[in-house]
Amino acid sequence: AASHPQIAEQKLTTSQVCELIVKAETSASRCAYLDLLKQRLDATTLVGKATVFVSHAWKYDFNDV
Repeated sequence: AASHPQIAEQKLTTSQVCELIVKAETSASRCAYLDLLKQRLDATTLVGKATVFVSHAWKYDFNDV
């Protein structure tokens, strides 16, 4: 989601990113957003083995996460 144009253009909260981007893009296929990223050509730069856990509040700017 971080490279999504909507995020770059607007200051979206984590909650807004979830509703406007993640849920919108995964609703038809009913899959995880990660699965969509893996299908994209640039997936090697976007998806990798998890090495950290990030906790966040839903009301803060997504770009600060």
